[in-house]
Amino acid sequence: MLDRELDEIRGLLQVGESYPATRPTLQPNTTLAVAGYSTAASADADRLRLALFEAFWVKGIDLGDASMLGELDCPPASPGATMHWWRDEGLGLEPMVPMVVLPEGTVSRGLGALKRLAGFCTDDRTSR
Repeated sequence: MLDRELDEIRGLLQVGESYPATRPTLQPNTTLAVAGYSTAASADADRLRLALFEAFWVKGIDLGDASMLGELDCPPASPGATMHWWRDEGLGLEPMVPMVVLPEGTVSRGLGALKRLAGFCTDDRTSR
């Protein structure tokens, strides 16, 4: 199913755009990565978030491997207040998928929402 969704996402790209994500070959235990990210200085959080995303989704790196996280300059695992807050907040949420509330109030979810967003982007680009 993930392969199908990745293909559908690529089908929404404009000419010249790419989406390098691939289906991971493993399912890592991301506890160390999340703990490290939660303690990262706010000035470094964006860089680390992008590095972790690329490492897993593009390069297939095991985010459960402490040595690999060290190479990404991810702080050593030390669950901080941020991680505990994320956990508490997440436990209180209902499972969700991407969604868009359209102007007339209709809610579009999942891949349908992504297709609509792509359509909005295309419409906006052609109307200029």
